[in-house]
Amino acid sequence: IAGGFALSAQATLITGMLNIGGTATYNAPIATATQVTLFGNVHTEGANTGDFVGVPKNLPVTMTSPYIFNPSTPTPALWSVAGFTFHQNGFRPAPDLVIRDVTGAVLWSGPVPLLRQAAGKPYDEMSVPGTDLGLDLLLTDTPDQGVLFVPYRATGQNADGSPAVQTLNPFFVGIGRTGRSSDAGFSVQLTGVEGATILIAKQDPGQGIVWLAFLSLLSGLLITFYLPRRRVWTRLSPDGELRICGRADRYVDFEREFGRLLGDLVAVRKGHGESPAV
Repeated sequence: IAGGFALSAQATLITGMLNIGGTATYNAPIATATQVTLFGNVHTEGANTGDFVGVPKNLPVTMTSPYIFNPSTPTPALWSVAGFTFHQNGFRPAPDLVIRDVTGAVLWSGPVPLLRQAAGKPYDEMSVPGTDLGLDLLLTDTPDQGVLFVPYRATGQNADGSPAVQTLNPFFVGIGRTGRSSDAGFSVQLTGVEGATILIAKQDPGQGIVWLAFLSLLSGLLITFYLPRRRVWTRLSPDGELRICGRADRYVDFEREFGRLLGDLVAVRKGHGESPAV
């Protein structure tokens, strides 16, 4: 209750998957790290599902640090944080950038992992904080090792729903150098190229059921392939005649077993004083 009025709200269930990307700095090398101390350039990605389909790419995302791994005992392949599991999935190059505006103020400082490829070379994109611009980054070694930058500005949406993009003048920056586009209001300094670790974050409450079903399926296959089966069909006619046939999988001496089965049936009928008609 605030100011004499009752405040109420109705929660709405949100479903779907929102993909985000960015960089993470750990408190130790990746194999022994126990927490994330700093997130960088965290932004929305594409291929979102459910209620997140309409979320555009390159929107900035705020992450809370530190994220402490649980269990605290470091394992290089699997961590868990608040029900999410983190899998180490690979390594990518990450150019270390310093982006400044026309006044010299720092807009961005840190590595940017290149998770995709274009023309067989590492490539990705990022949004420039404090501006309405984005950057396409292509790591290249021709003619010199450095990064080719292509600034762009989202101007709206096309008829098919894809973003309408205005491409600005591209520019190349070598390692240890600074460059700028003639029509973008910022400069980019490339201090070096680092390595980035790719982590996959996943939350799966039904993981135990999935593993149980997988083990059950595997057990059934083992039984099917390693324990041979026998099948027997019988038909009893109105006049008392009993007809029997059967088949078995490999590795079974079925003639011997079938003969023993017939012998047991005949013995049972003789024990009841009946003449066998099999």
